[in-house]
Amino acid sequence: MQGETSPGILARVWPTIVAVLAMLAVCVFYFAPQLSGKEVPSGDIMSSRGMTHELHTYEAETGRRALWTNSMFGGMPAYQIYEPERGNLLRYVEQVFRLGFARPIGYFFTIMLGLFVLLRVLGVSTWLSLAGAITFGLSANHMTLFEAGHMTKLRAIAFMAPTLAGLVMLFRGRWLGGLAVFALALGLNIHANHPQMTYYLAAACACFVVFRLIVDARDGQLPRFAKALAFSLLAAGLAVGASYSKLSTTIEYGKDTMRGAPILSAAASPGGQTTSSSQVEGLDWTYAMQWSNGLIDVMASFVPGIAGGGSQVEIERDGPLAQAVRKQGAQLPPGFKAPLYHGELPFTSGPAYFGAIAVYLFILGLFFMPSGWRYFFGSAVLLTLLLSMGKHVEGFNRFLFDTVPYFNNFRAPSSATSVTAFLVVAGGFMGLYRMLSLDWTVAQAGARNKFFIGTAITGVLLAVIALMGPSLSDLAGSNDQRLIDSGFPLDGLVAERAAYLRGSAWRAFAFVAAAAAVLYLYTRRTLNLTVATAAIALLSIADVWTVAKDYLGSDSFLPKRQVAAQFTPRSVDERILQDKDPHYRVLDLSVNTFNDAKVSYFHKTIGGYHAAKLQRAQDLIERYISRGSQPVLDMLNTKYVIVGQPGQEQVQQNPGALGNAWFVQRVQSVPSADAEYAALENFEPATTAIVHEEFASELPRSTFSGTGSIKLTSYAPDAITYQSNSDADQLALFSEMWYGPDKGWTITIDGQEGRLLRANYALRAAVIPAGSHTIEMKFEPQAFYRGETISLVASGLILALCLAALYFAYRRRSQPLNDLPLHAGAPIA
Repeated sequence: MQGETSPGILARVWPTIVAVLAMLAVCVFYFAPQLSGKEVPSGDIMSSRGMTHELHTYEAETGRRALWTNSMFGGMPAYQIYEPERGNLLRYVEQVFRLGFARPIGYFFTIMLGLFVLLRVLGVSTWLSLAGAITFGLSANHMTLFEAGHMTKLRAIAFMAPTLAGLVMLFRGRWLGGLAVFALALGLNIHANHPQMTYYLAAACACFVVFRLIVDARDGQLPRFAKALAFSLLAAGLAVGASYSKLSTTIEYGKDTMRGAPILSAAASPGGQTTSSSQVEGLDWTYAMQWSNGLIDVMASFVPGIAGGGSQVEIERDGPLAQAVRKQGAQLPPGFKAPLYHGELPFTSGPAYFGAIAVYLFILGLFFMPSGWRYFFGSAVLLTLLLSMGKHVEGFNRFLFDTVPYFNNFRAPSSATSVTAFLVVAGGFMGLYRMLSLDWTVAQAGARNKFFIGTAITGVLLAVIALMGPSLSDLAGSNDQRLIDSGFPLDGLVAERAAYLRGSAWRAFAFVAAAAAVLYLYTRRTLNLTVATAAIALLSIADVWTVAKDYLGSDSFLPKRQVAAQFTPRSVDERILQDKDPHYRVLDLSVNTFNDAKVSYFHKTIGGYHAAKLQRAQDLIERYISRGSQPVLDMLNTKYVIVGQPGQEQVQQNPGALGNAWFVQRVQSVPSADAEYAALENFEPATTAIVHEEFASELPRSTFSGTGSIKLTSYAPDAITYQSNSDADQLALFSEMWYGPDKGWTITIDGQEGRLLRANYALRAAVIPAGSHTIEMKFEPQAFYRGETISLVASGLILALCLAALYFAYRRRSQPLNDLPLHAGAPIA
């Protein structure tokens, strides 16, 4: 498919411009309610607004971005819930790629653009690349992620495909362009701050490098391979450097979270058993593998309803479930949504559906790709699917969990299907392009056999699922017992699931049959290339579009005023907010306390929601706070407790709350973390401090008078000032979570550097000399500030590379810009 040299750059790039505008038009049309001021009330976004409200308010008032927040779990670094870094210049590039649009339009356009870039680099024609990009962008997997509020994951997904594109360019010998694209795309992927997705992407890229090594070793091109590998490592280093302020603090913080090395031994738990991830290196296997795809969940990427679709699916008024309910003398309300999901996940809002046609094209493409590409795409897809199955492929994943660095720091292995999705779509449309590129006017017996075999495999599989699928599964959901106990007609529900499965399978069969018919007619020269390309594109887009709208459509949007109303204070919130004390804590037992961050919009809470809590906070929650331990609540300055059912909440004031700081009389030295933790069971926090022996040596004595006063005089999330007055040296305890040592929190007494100690397993403490003193605690993590400098330099170098690549590409503008041949630069073949 070679063309003539174009007379001007505009004439050469107009197909790409049209394709980009088409992707934008699709996003604008699909998400049109966004333009009328509506938004999707995503669950995690609502939580994010709650957990970051203190930080946003503080920044609006002062112009400063705090690096610590007290809005959740008694206090934690803000690195993972806020983006305080300013050194990474790539954040401006991300805005450019979104064309200035906010989410969802901006996000989904960027996702489509990323796959479009990869397909063009793989040599696929502009129009097939456009079809593949829209197919990928409208994946139901992306819709359910957005609906759930997993925005960092979507941002990471957007730059997966262009990362692979840059790697392909490098190994084709396009040194400057490949270096720029790989560094920029990977840098933006890392900047999205979803390390798990970057980790799985790295696994897929490793497959490419391995097969590239095999091919280059076979062809005697190892020097070129070594050069490409060196450039790719340089680009990866720059990408990491661009987000170094985020990564360095995340790594540092991770060591103190439930994903880090254990603090407690199993013996410290009741019954002497390991009960949490904070007692093992990384995450506990059971906890980490809870969200593992079963085989039926994997098949949902092909047949969206094979596992029931989602945990809440609107059913037909005359379906099996409705009929069963009528037999009981009742009626289902309009728009009733049933728990049809019966896969292996605890629950799900929808399937990770790639598209039946996309999967068909991938299967077909494996027959038409050059062998090297076949092995790469096949192995990468298989690897990511196995990773997504977690505990259901225990031998494989347990080995990785126990041996591969950082693997045990991630939960929800089902997330790996997001990598599988772009590989399937990219491989499918690459294979389709290869097939359409063949000259079918001459004898193509071998090619026809490949087409018939690939089509037969897909068709037979779908027919078997449609005809026998319900008999191959018990169609039982994990929450069915609860439905039985409430008198729900379980037989009707099972019948509804069976009907939904069959209907979904036949739907997939119909789409694949239509696509196969188009391709068959093309091979017989009944349809020309333009018509065949357009037909496949429309069928593939219609396939994913009609499923996607069931999980995120126009009815998912609400007026912003209605979304904001979710943060209307309750009467109990208004009562608590009458307290003008700038710094106290609230325990809300009327909600899912440790999985709900909305309460943090109004209060500094003991609870909240975050996947990487400080280990010590998690330990306090598991053994003490969840059991209502009064000493622990008192020492955390829990001034108010909200109780009751939603709509009937009541607030109770805790008279034992010890305030922001106090002087103690006695030090109880303990020899280990286990002993420190156990001593909280029964002690008097107002008078006694439990101190690990590693800090006890820094205390001048073990008893103090406890007389005098210490009180808070100024509060900011990362800077707190106290005034003390005492006639003798005292040991002060602060109701602030310990994070250290030497990880950012410092203390000064009248401007002179002091020393923070740890007391009561999770609090800060310090020796305060006699007299009247001003005490300041500030959070100034040097790792972050050093990282900002590195991020600025590295991101600046990436932008310089991109400008250089664009300049030299412009210098070569007289060269033809056509569809890249698949053999360009000796790709895997």
